[in-house]
Amino acid sequence: MRDPKWALSLLLALALVQNAVAQRLDANQIALIKQTAAELCNTVKNASGKKTETEIQVDVNAKLAGLAGKLADVGTSAKGKLRQEDFNSLSQEATAAAFENDRACRERLFTKMLDKIGLIPDERSNYRNGGRDADLRTVQHYIKYAPAFEGIRPQDDCTGADFDYWTDEFTLDDGALKLVNRRSNRSPACEGENGRGWRQEEIEICTAALKDIDDVISIGGAVLRAAELSCLTRYCFTCTSTTTYSDKLHPNKATRTETVLQSVTEVYLGTSRYNEGHRDGFNAFLRALSRIISGGSDSVFCEMRPKYCPRPG
Repeated sequence: MRDPKWALSLLLALALVQNAVAQRLDANQIALIKQTAAELCNTVKNASGKKTETEIQVDVNAKLAGLAGKLADVGTSAKGKLRQEDFNSLSQEATAAAFENDRACRERLFTKMLDKIGLIPDERSNYRNGGRDADLRTVQHYIKYAPAFEGIRPQDDCTGADFDYWTDEFTLDDGALKLVNRRSNRSPACEGENGRGWRQEEIEICTAALKDIDDVISIGGAVLRAAELSCLTRYCFTCTSTTTYSDKLHPNKATRTETVLQSVTEVYLGTSRYNEGHRDGFNAFLRALSRIISGGSDSVFCEMRPKYCPRPG
C-alpha cells in the first residue's frame, strides 16, 4: 500500500500546480526543472542502500512538490496541469533512472519532466482518440507478420528440443496493456531417455498499467529479437502462464497454471535477421510502442535509444 505521507505530498503538489496557468516555459522555468532533475538523481543515488523504497519515494515526491511550488510562484503550470498519475510516473522514473550514470539520469529525467509538465491535456486526449489508434495498428501489424523464432535441434540430439516463440496478442483496455506470448517446445521424433518423445506448450498472459511501464524500451537478443518492457515500479506485470505437457508414456496432457509478478516481460519479434531486413518497420514499431506507453511522446525513448530514431536525410 502506498505510504499516506507520500499520497499527501502528491496532493499538496497537485494543488500548487493546478492554481497556476501559463502558455509556455521560459528560461527560468526550464532551469528549475533541470535543477530538480539533478537533485532527484542525487537524492535516489545517495539514499540507495540506506533507506527503504518507501522512504526514497517520500524524498522524491518532496522534491517534486517543491518544483510544483516554485513553478506556481513564477505563475505557471507549464502548458497544462500535472495529474496525480503524472507525479506517480515521475517519481517512478526518478527511482529507475537514478541507477544509471549521472548524466544519463539527469538527461532522461529532465526530458521526461518536460514531457509531463509541458504536454497539454487536450493533446493527450487527441492522442488517445486518434494518434494512439495509428500507433496501435503499427505495433499489431509488425507483431502479426514477424515470424516465430524457431530453434531446430540436430536429429541425433536427444537432449535438445525444437521450439517456437512468438507474441500472439497486444491489446489495450482502459489504460492497461495485455500481452499474450506463446512458447512451444518439443522433441517429437527423438526417442531420448526412456524412449520419451515429449511436447510442452505454454501460453503466458501478462497485464500491467501503462503508467507503470518504462517507455525507454530495451532491445534484447543476438539471435532471438525481443522488445523488453521494464517496470518503473519493482513489479508491475501480472503474468499468468498455462503450461501443458505430454510424452509417450503420458499421452494425456498434464496442465499447470501459475500466476507471478514480474518486473520485465517481452514482445517477441522473430529473428535479428528479419528485423535487420525490415529496419524502417522495426524502428517505426519501437517508436509507436514507446508513444503508446508514454501517452503520446517518444522523445525520451529517442534520447536514450537514438539508433532507432534516425533523422530524415
